[in-house]
Amino acid sequence: MMMKTITKRTNDMMVTVDPLKKYKEAKANRLVEACGIIPLFYKDAIEMDTESPASEVYSKMVDLYGFGDYQSVDWGTVSPEGLYESAHDDPDLAPLLRLDHPDSEVVCYIYQYAIMAVRDKNETILSRMD
Repeated sequence: MMMKTITKRTNDMMVTVDPLKKYKEAKANRLVEACGIIPLFYKDAIEMDTESPASEVYSKMVDLYGFGDYQSVDWGTVSPEGLYESAHDDPDLAPLLRLDHPDSEVVCYIYQYAIMAVRDKNETILSRMD
């Protein structure tokens, strides 16, 4: 069974489920549920100021999260398509969700294990919000 990528617009936020089509066996609602409330942190942070760069959106997300900042520069990289490529022996991860806002260049990818990436054209921040 081939699952199509689902994109839904919610209050000006675009949510793309399984943007790389790597979770064909999973139901879309399960992928959304696996991301918990991280999408809400992105939505609220973007709506505070759609002109903010990735670093400021991430900082606002951390403040909303309330449990500290877990970003790391040595985790790996995120490909232009959103694939998280680990710098260690961990397998690469495809995003469960891609979050966009039409008035912002900042995109958020959410992966398994509460790993997330917040990026704009100049910067990518990898972190974890579990």
